[in-house]
Amino acid sequence: MSNSFYIHFIRIKFSPTHKPCCLLQLTPFSSATTATQKPISKIANQNSFAVDYLINTLGFSPERAFSASKYLKFKSREKPDSVIAFLKKHGFTKQQIERLVKYYPHIILRNPQKAMLPKIEFFQSLGISKTEITQIFTTAPEISGRSLERQIIPCFGYIKSLFDANGTSLSYLKFAPEALCCNLQSRILPNVNVLKESGVPYSKIVYLLQTHPRTVMIDAKGFRKLVEKVKEMGFNPLASTFEMGFNPLASTFVIAVHVLRVMNKSNWEKKVAAYKKWGISDNEIITAFAKHPHFITSSTDKIMAVMDFFVNKIGMDPSVVVKAPALVSYSLDKRIKPRYSVYKILAEKGLIKKGSCLVYLFKCGEKFFLERFVKSYEEKAPRLLELYQKELAISEKASMK
Repeated sequence: MSNSFYIHFIRIKFSPTHKPCCLLQLTPFSSATTATQKPISKIANQNSFAVDYLINTLGFSPERAFSASKYLKFKSREKPDSVIAFLKKHGFTKQQIERLVKYYPHIILRNPQKAMLPKIEFFQSLGISKTEITQIFTTAPEISGRSLERQIIPCFGYIKSLFDANGTSLSYLKFAPEALCCNLQSRILPNVNVLKESGVPYSKIVYLLQTHPRTVMIDAKGFRKLVEKVKEMGFNPLASTFEMGFNPLASTFVIAVHVLRVMNKSNWEKKVAAYKKWGISDNEIITAFAKHPHFITSSTDKIMAVMDFFVNKIGMDPSVVVKAPALVSYSLDKRIKPRYSVYKILAEKGLIKKGSCLVYLFKCGEKFFLERFVKSYEEKAPRLLELYQKELAISEKASMK
């Protein structure tokens, strides 16, 4: 396998056609002034009523209000007051209303009976709760300006068909509201088809939509190249086993596609360099990435801290970490250190063999850890639970500073 795979990936990731849907380009209003922008003072003077309204009614900061006023021209409270009253009536909190106006300012001047009510009623007809509906709108504010008949209903119908094919509850739609704002024919359909062609089952496609919907919403050409890149990193569709590389039947395949979408070249190279400082090779890094894609998403500081603890504190060989890459994703202070304190007591008392089941001790769920490594030794190590809880309290206190 070529170690230069990432160079090819970068050409894909930063191609001119690799752009997310317009919804994903929404960013909070900035108070910065460019050469083509009018100074804030002039904007405020031209639309001081809107600025005052945003500050006094919605709690905007002066800078954010000045910036938003470029998009909101009104000199009466009647229209925005009616919109806010409508939103409050339908369960939106003050913070949610602020977010809607912040990311989709035009909503405050639109007729809510036409722009919002039909969409709210549509979601209600599906059995979606009021709380979930407000979550949908605040997660994807642009949905307020999308056509119900031409955009939302067709996208919903297709996504529902995927969920139904997988036996997934419709309530999970609240995890992927952005997809309802994306072009069905030019993005979602072709991207889902690429995954199907690659052998990815419905369950994993739905999983990607639930957890990382924006990845499915990038342009079709860029998405196909990302999927092909994941395949090139070791996946052989004709092989019966996947000792190295990505199995399209596993969640790691679609997670890897997502990670390659969000990871830029500079960050990737920094993470690789951090692991190499511990003697881990390129191929080992790729193998670990295939097993656990988030192995490469931890910050360089965390990578160095966790590896230092495993190698220098515990005496673990770096190759062990590569074989269990999820270890790097765990919290050093809230999981690894407290559990290691339990392990040390058990090993010192001869209750477990030194070096045995150490990786499993870190990886197992909290409930099982307590049953297997703490409560089962209550008689021979009566203060073990107290020690563990004390270590957790210390880490929690430290994290709050």
